[in-house]
Amino acid sequence: MPLGKYIRTDPLVGTTGVLLGAGSLAAVLFWTLGLRDRADEFVIRMRHGATPARLVWQVWPRGLPFQLLGVVSGGALSGVLVVGVGLQPLDRVEYLVLGAGAAGGLLLAAGTWLLATVLGVRVRGEVRHAG
Repeated sequence: MPLGKYIRTDPLVGTTGVLLGAGSLAAVLFWTLGLRDRADEFVIRMRHGATPARLVWQVWPRGLPFQLLGVVSGGALSGVLVVGVGLQPLDRVEYLVLGAGAAGGLLLAAGTWLLATVLGVRVRGEVRHAG
């Protein structure tokens, strides 16, 4: 079966996509609400000349180490579980799959954090009208 047809027809792939999307949405909402608690700080910074883009650039990189830590620990736990269930050591292909999953997860987490940062800085009306 061609890969494209398999991806479209396999219910496990669809379910995984739906759960990944729902998890990303939940993370964006959670992180945005966390940043909205810092609205007073953002108002002060904007009154002293900061722009929304500069605020995003200041806040976003500070969350990346935590994203990296979560993705790497999740990848390591996945490797341990695969070895535990399979009762054999990982081969090169399995390491490649885990690495690709970790790289994709890091890109997804960084993008999700960036979206949450942009929304957290721009959602509050008093932040936008502080100047």
